Amino acid sequence: MPFDNRLTGGRTPSRLLALCKLLERQPFSRDELRNLLQPPKLNTKNEAAFDEVFSLASRGELIKIDQDELVTLAFNKKHLEDTVKFRRFIADRLMQNSERLFVRFSCWYMEQGRIVYRLNDKELISSFIKDLGDNFNITKIYGWRQWFTYLGYGYQHGGKLIPNVANRLSDVLLDDEREVPRHKRIRFTEFMGWLNQRCPELDTGDYAVNFAGSAKIEPRNLSIGLSAGLRALHDKGTIKLVRIRDASDVWRLHSVSTHEISDTISDIEIGG
Repeated sequence: MPFDNRLTGGRTPSRLLALCKLLERQPFSRDELRNLLQPPKLNTKNEAAFDEVFSLASRGELIKIDQDELVTLAFNKKHLEDTVKFRRFIADRLMQNSERLFVRFSCWYMEQGRIVYRLNDKELISSFIKDLGDNFNITKIYGWRQWFTYLGYGYQHGGKLIPNVANRLSDVLLDDEREVPRHKRIRFTEFMGWLNQRCPELDTGDYAVNFAGSAKIEPRNLSIGLSAGLRALHDKGTIKLVRIRDASDVWRLHSVSTHEISDTISDIEIGG
C-alpha cells in the first residue's frame, strides 16, 4: 500500500475505511478490531487481511495505541464525514513523502504518454526500473493499480489503466476554495502555478518532473492524464477552459480532435 513499499493486494481502500470508521465510534483493542473486521465465523481464507490493513494504518500514522492498549484514531474525525473527504485526506497524507514507491511509480506512469497502453505489466516494470532504478515487481502492480484508481488518478478499461486525474482535481478544487479564484477567468499559467504547489505529483510539479524518467516532456504540453481530467471537469461545468484568440501565453492539451477544446488553452475559470 502507499504508506510503505509493500503494495499488497490485501491492503484495500475499503478495508482501511472500515477500520477507521470503527475507530471513529470508539477505541477498541486490537483483538476486538480483528473480530469486528474479520469475524471468526466467516472462516475467511485470507487470515492475514486484518494484519495487512492494521499495518497499513499504523505505518500511515492513521492510528495509535494508548497506554491501555486501546487503538484510537490519530487524525481528526472530520476527514471521515464522507468518502470524498477521506479519499482526499489519504491522498494528501500519502503525497507528503516523495520517496514512497507508490508516489514514484505513479508519477512515472502518468508522464509516459501513450506508451503505457502498449506495454504489459512486465514491460512497464522493466522500463520503470531502467528509468529510476527502484525495486519493483509484478506482485505489486495489483495493489498499486487499485490505489491509483481509488485516489482519483485514473480508471481501468479493457485491462489497461487509463490516466485521468479528474477526481483528484475535483477533490483539491473542493478543498482549496480560498486558494484559487472562483467565477473569475485567470491565466492558465496562474492555475498551473497553484496546481504545482498543491499537487506536486501532477504535470510540471516537482515530483512529476523528478520522476519522469526518460519521458520526453515538451514545455507547456500537458500529459494525457491531466488533459483528460481537465476536459472531464470542463464537460461537467466544474471548470471552463478558454482559448483566447491571439493569446501568446498558451498551453497545449493532449490533442483530441473530437472535443470542443481540441488542443490549446490560455485561460481557465473555476465554476464553484
